Amino acid sequence: MRRLLVLLLIFALLAPALPAKAQESYYALSFDGEDDKVTVVLSNTVALSEYTVVAIAKYRGVDDDWKRWISLWDDAGNMIMRFERPKDTNLLRTHYVTDSGVPIKVLASDLGIGNVFIAAFAFKSGQFIRYGVNGDFYEDVISDTYQANLKEVHVGYYSENTLKVLTGNIYYVLVYSRALNISELESIYNDPTNPPIDGLVLWLAPDSVDTANDIWQDKSGNGNDGTIYGATPERVSIPRLYVYDANTSEQIPYMNVSLTLIANNTTTSLIPSLPILPWNETVTLNISAVNYESRTISTWTGVDLISVYLAQDTVQLSVPSEFNYTFVDLATLNVSANVSLEKMLSLFHHWPGGSLLDGLFRLNVSQFIKDVFTFDISVESHSFSWVGMLITGIIWFGAELFAWFYFKNPLPVIALGRILYEGMSKFATPAFEILQIPIAGFLLYMGYLTIKMMFEKWSGER
Repeated sequence: MRRLLVLLLIFALLAPALPAKAQESYYALSFDGEDDKVTVVLSNTVALSEYTVVAIAKYRGVDDDWKRWISLWDDAGNMIMRFERPKDTNLLRTHYVTDSGVPIKVLASDLGIGNVFIAAFAFKSGQFIRYGVNGDFYEDVISDTYQANLKEVHVGYYSENTLKVLTGNIYYVLVYSRALNISELESIYNDPTNPPIDGLVLWLAPDSVDTANDIWQDKSGNGNDGTIYGATPERVSIPRLYVYDANTSEQIPYMNVSLTLIANNTTTSLIPSLPILPWNETVTLNISAVNYESRTISTWTGVDLISVYLAQDTVQLSVPSEFNYTFVDLATLNVSANVSLEKMLSLFHHWPGGSLLDGLFRLNVSQFIKDVFTFDISVESHSFSWVGMLITGIIWFGAELFAWFYFKNPLPVIALGRILYEGMSKFATPAFEILQIPIAGFLLYMGYLTIKMMFEKWSGER
């Protein structure tokens, strides 16, 4: 017994001196908007008729020039595709080369300053493109064909002759020699640390930055390391975040979770599955989820794990019995009462010109007028269609807003809006401009029916 007490005493004296588990070293590469860059020259060229590019980044400050911050190049020195931030905007779009031209696809109309986002673009010759930001992914059918031999990937800049360096941070880059499907893109959003391996050509991650040798090491196993020229490695913390249901202790899917960092009276959005935080600081985080009450916590960023339990929202919806909604698959549509104005406006951001609706629906007339007169048609392709889409959206949204106020319940309105939006996203694409007139007419008709139903119900109850 005496020996046991002596051993325990010795352990107690030594325990404070034992080294604690060190958090893995993570770095973000900061680009100055001038001449910082990372160049990846592939060890072997890769023949492409399909490909996928995924990147995690953030915009820092306002750029007064066009920034082309991820680009793929063939062995003849020709661009294959690029991610681009047009000047004086927080917009994200991609140019992709085909045999018939260089189409443009807008991925997001306003990513904000300081918000961390994950963007993806996939191309398959003669079949489709897939694209999206922050877990919302879409597919368009295309007939354009293209084939090239991939040789270089430029990170943070465009080309040696035309730098167009990003003012911001880049954390993560994936390049595939195949077009990933929607479920694979969603899996990357849910766990960026464990991407699909099949067809992976390049994998640059926060834990593969070699600061001593100015190398961004390739984790794909292909030896396609990037050389860092000027870009500054910044130490960051990336703890693992798990969000649970307080009643069932089941994990809430990341697709339903929102994470924001609160500092200096501002909030910035983060990716819940990869929360990139300042190194070795105490921060304030707000965690929310669909149908759950949000929580605000304070935590030190040196931890490896953050676990948060959220209570279910006590607000219940009561749908009027006379409203026939049985045909709506609510689970598929993911409809809830916790749909903010920003969420509803994001539906319109998928269409060219949709960003003009922000000022109008926020009842900020001066912003709307300013946006209309300063709108750069060249920023969003197919200018023929955006005016009609804008007018249609205003009439339809107004009708739905009236219906919302009348029913005192957002459920039927959001369900109807979601159905119409899904229809628009499938058919009202630049490849089918001829369909936009009948689809616009259909939306106008639906708006008319909504208003008619509202007034008939109102007059019948008088």
